[in-house]
Amino acid sequence: MRKNKPKKKISALDKYLIYCIVFFTLFTAAELIASCIYGQCHEELIKAVKWFCGGEVFLCAMIKRHKLNKESANKSDPEEGGYYYDD
Repeated sequence: MRKNKPKKKISALDKYLIYCIVFFTLFTAAELIASCIYGQCHEELIKAVKWFCGGEVFLCAMIKRHKLNKESANKSDPEEGGYYYDD
């Protein structure tokens, strides 16, 4: 009999990052199509969307990085000069 491995769940942060990437890709494609059809681009809208998506993805990356740093600090030996968190 085979043991079923527990499925890894995607965290909410990862889902949000995927959503931002998909949204930005679709927005870019839609803007390219609209600029080809109408011959003009909406620069202010493009800037706003880029800043929003870029900022959100940057903040999510920083949250994830600090969580990983905290987890690695929990595992490090305090005698090696690493931080030791007691949660």
